[in-house]
Amino acid sequence: MYFGIYNATVDGEDFSTGSSPTLSLKTDNVDAEYERIKKLKPKSISEMIELIQPARYKYFQFEDEWGNVWEVAEYNY
Repeated sequence: MYFGIYNATVDGEDFSTGSSPTLSLKTDNVDAEYERIKKLKPKSISEMIELIQPARYKYFQFEDEWGNVWEVAEYNY
């Protein structure tokens, strides 16, 4: 796994200064991780999202029991 910093320019989402960061974890099989984490029953879990441009980036986000938002992603760049 690799740690990354959220870049709002990738998906065009708005954010405000001082909002909580989202920790991004890289995996080689995001579909398998989605099913595994879904079984752990997080507080919330997004649908799978796949961006094609400028490069393939497939991810989902979930909230753990302490309110932290995590992003799990698969990409090849």
